[in-house]
Amino acid sequence: MRRLTTDDILPKATRFGNRLPVVRWWLPVCLVVAVLIFIPTETVAESVENSGSTYDLANLPWRLKRAMFEAAEQRDEHRYDQAAAVFNRLLLEHPESDHVLLRVYLGNDLMMADSIDAALGHYQAGAALDSHYAAAWLGVGNAAYETGEFVRSAEAFSRARRCGHQNSPQVIYYIAAAWVMAERHQLAIPYLDELVSGQIAPPELDWFRLLLTIQQELGLTSEAESTIVQMISLFEDDPDCWQLIYQYAAVAGDYERSAVAKTITGYLRPLSRQETISLGDLYLSIGAASRACDYYAEALGDSANADEYERYASAALAARDGGKVEEILRLALSNEPTARLWSLLGDHYYLEEEFQKSYDAFAESARLDEGEGRAFLMMAYNALAIGDLDKLSACVREVDRFSEYQKQARELEKQLVQ
Repeated sequence: MRRLTTDDILPKATRFGNRLPVVRWWLPVCLVVAVLIFIPTETVAESVENSGSTYDLANLPWRLKRAMFEAAEQRDEHRYDQAAAVFNRLLLEHPESDHVLLRVYLGNDLMMADSIDAALGHYQAGAALDSHYAAAWLGVGNAAYETGEFVRSAEAFSRARRCGHQNSPQVIYYIAAAWVMAERHQLAIPYLDELVSGQIAPPELDWFRLLLTIQQELGLTSEAESTIVQMISLFEDDPDCWQLIYQYAAVAGDYERSAVAKTITGYLRPLSRQETISLGDLYLSIGAASRACDYYAEALGDSANADEYERYASAALAARDGGKVEEILRLALSNEPTARLWSLLGDHYYLEEEFQKSYDAFAESARLDEGEGRAFLMMAYNALAIGDLDKLSACVREVDRFSEYQKQARELEKQLVQ
């Protein structure tokens, strides 16, 4: 009968092949995180101040000017609902006082008071009063984004750009973000290309993050690689740059590149304990078991749980470091004995051809988890290697209870009659 090999015991070099730190959810999450923009109401207010004196506050009708001062007093005390009430009262009592500035300031106060829908209506009314007033369109874009009307938001930000914010990187980014949230990713790319080109302002890493995420989402591999090259040329000393490449490569299934990028991240900033464990997982997945052991050792120390010890021991097994395997597992078993840990120790002893120790370890595993047929199967193989037919017979009966191992049980039965 064929003797079990390392590949039988450790398929693909590790039992943790299905625990790769591959963030398959990264694309949708990254898209959401990348565009979780908040356009401060102050941005709209600044646009009012910087709009060129189309509307000189000193020359406003006296009722509107008085309302502006009264609302400002309430605003200074953070009573935004009261500030909004001043403007609403003026509109109700003197509708002829309606003015784009009134609508924009009223919208700002309502936004600060969390009355988003009402604010959107007033910003839109302001834009209707003066379609060239950028602050009104910024307000529409901001409020529409908050209410989930992303197409409307993108179009409003585009209008704001045409009305005086042509070279505002923030407004351009808001346009791109709104198109992404509207799930029209292709429409966002020209704006992000414009931003990362550096023609308007020094590029920011967030712009690259959103662009790279969209390119990966749309399968634009060549364009994504060009984006990465450009990003590295600008941010090679920024750990967030390499973290982004790590995530991108992990999603693409390029685990070697992902591991390298995460390693560079660790050179530029300390990795968290969980990040270090994940880096060990990556190295284990690409067959660099010794390197994986180094990262597990760095991360775990004496404070690991059973699952983490299993990872470490699996890496040591794959690295053929028998002494390290036994040391890890004995420490782990002294803290938290589990069926899996005993099973790993049994695998170690089997590979070392210490069949009695392997049998005993699998017996402990079976005692802790009687529903795991593999422990009984390995006990049978060890009993066969030892030459103990009584134990072999007993183990075969146990193995026969598990349908997935019945073929092996039949082969083992043949050994009993030879």
